Amino acid sequence: GNSPGMNLILSALAVVLLVFIFPDFIRRHRTGLYALSYVLFFGIVVYALSDVRYVLYENFETLAAIFERLFVKGALPTAIFVVVMFAGALGPRHILGKRLISVRMELSIIGSVLIGAHVVVYTVGFIRNPMLEPLELMLLCTALLSYALVLPLWATSYITVRRRIRPDHWKRLQRLAYVVYFLMFLHGFLIHAFISGSLLDLCAYFAVFGMYLALRIRKCFGDMEVLQK
Repeated sequence: GNSPGMNLILSALAVVLLVFIFPDFIRRHRTGLYALSYVLFFGIVVYALSDVRYVLYENFETLAAIFERLFVKGALPTAIFVVVMFAGALGPRHILGKRLISVRMELSIIGSVLIGAHVVVYTVGFIRNPMLEPLELMLLCTALLSYALVLPLWATSYITVRRRIRPDHWKRLQRLAYVVYFLMFLHGFLIHAFISGSLLDLCAYFAVFGMYLALRIRKCFGDMEVLQK
């Protein structure tokens, strides 16, 4: 279906399934997967900002529509970020959390690269049509601000960079992720509350981020109990 909220949930479930079945493959072939994500980045930008989009729609409408939803509109990279969010919220004591945490670095890098294509495409679109409505301006601001915060997180996710940073500095920097998650939620909320006007998509967004918040609070209390023992 053409429901962004359901696309997000289904994409996140697909990512979880792949991570659960192939964690060793993802770790072993991380360099190849990073290279693929960069190729996809350029592919998405070229597709969305050139005549390639119209040619594909004319000849392969279904394929073009799927590519559009997953990559151009950012369903897949947002889903990857959702999985990274839940990895931290579940923690290593949970069987699924342990599996997700084992590839969190790889997912963070791939998600950061792919979400970059989504931000570039829509930013160029807004530049081409600078007469922005206040809501569109808010969407652009939340996207650009969140990506400005994603960039240092992306750069310091690479092992080679991470080794050069003091552990306490790196940990402090990772707290930016919570601001990114909030801005992602706000961005999605604005789209589904005021543009698509879909109650189903709005409920899906609140369900995903509400569940994350509940798990994060639960983990926080669990960590406090462990510290007190």
